Amino acid sequence: MPSYQAQDSLVLGRQLKTQRLVLPFTVTGGNGTPANVSFVADDPAIIGFKSASVDQTAAMLATGETAPTYTTTDASGIFGALVAINETIGKVFNAQIVDRKANSVCYANITATPAGGITAGTGGGKKIALQCKIPTDLTSNTTFDGVVIVEYSTTIG
Repeated sequence: MPSYQAQDSLVLGRQLKTQRLVLPFTVTGGNGTPANVSFVADDPAIIGFKSASVDQTAAMLATGETAPTYTTTDASGIFGALVAINETIGKVFNAQIVDRKANSVCYANITATPAGGITAGTGGGKKIALQCKIPTDLTSNTTFDGVVIVEYSTTIG
C-alpha cells in the first residue's frame, strides 16, 4: 500500500500531529417512550451520548471537569456526544457523523461551550464535546447506524 510523507518539515510536522478517530455507533429510537432511546457504541469507554432522555456523558467526566452544554431534542434527532481522547488535545479540526447505510454525512460540530469543543476545568482538556444531528426521530421506532469522525491534534510537550 503506497504512503505519502511530506518533504516540507512544517507540513510533515502537521501530518504527524493530526489524529483521526472513527467511532461506530447505533441509536435506536424510543418507540414513543423517550427513556427507551438506546445509544450503543463499539467503544463505550471512548464515546458517550446525551439525548433529552439518556445521559452517558456525565459518568465520563473527571472530578472538577466542566460538563459541556448540549442542545437535545429527541424528536429532531439532536443530541450531544463526548469523545474521550485521554491525552491533552491541542485543537479540534473537524467533526462529522456519517450514516453508514446511506453513506451520507450528517451534522456534527464542536460545541460552543466549552470553547473549541475541548473540555475544561480540573481534569479537563482531554475530551471533545460535539453537538450532533441525525435524520432520525429518536422518539420513533427506527435505528440509525453511523460513525462519529473527529480529527484533532494533541499537544506535544
